[in-house]
Amino acid sequence: MAALLRAAQAGPAVETQNWSYSKKSNGTDAVAVEKSISLIWDTRIGADMTVARDPTTTWDLLAEKAANRGSVLQSSGTAWAAATAPGAGSIWDKAVVGARFDSGQQSSKISISIMKSVPLRRNDLLALQIDADVAKKQMPLFRLLGHVTRDFEIHHSAKVTFTRIGTSFVVGETISTTDDKWLRYFGAEQTLSNAITISGVIRETAQGSTDMSLTAGFKRSW
Repeated sequence: MAALLRAAQAGPAVETQNWSYSKKSNGTDAVAVEKSISLIWDTRIGADMTVARDPTTTWDLLAEKAANRGSVLQSSGTAWAAATAPGAGSIWDKAVVGARFDSGQQSSKISISIMKSVPLRRNDLLALQIDADVAKKQMPLFRLLGHVTRDFEIHHSAKVTFTRIGTSFVVGETISTTDDKWLRYFGAEQTLSNAITISGVIRETAQGSTDMSLTAGFKRSW
């Protein structure tokens, strides 16, 4: 972890590797690296890491425990890989396959996304997408044995984007191991400017009630 942190702070050592470094509010360092290994399927691998610095004095150790509810921060990392496959004629435009492994949580996840876009009039767009996720987690038991759990989640959606007015509508449904039925949702997003968006979602819950949320986003690049 320390070597990766020094490499990220020093800048990219290899042109095909993209490094990023930032400091979190809790005192840890966030380090990420990404590398392209194939241009045919746009295959990329990478890692997202949280680097915790070891306390140098007893006072630093007590201060860290006080700030983190009695616990000491630990370094952790997540390795991932993603590949974008070409389309299959008129069936779909592209398929994205991804895999992640979290060393801290001892969990792994494989995801598949299939996307299809249909152009409408006046540069408007209809986008169809099917996602499937399968997650596996190792649950510790008496520090020696472990119980493996597997969870799945499937969701598909249709999104219509009206480019002229900057408005998008999406409808979809999802099902997972924790639910025994498909749960539907509807959402809308409005772009107010090049940097500000407002979106709202109404979705069904497993208890039969309705959950609503409204969010605003701001994005700026420099």
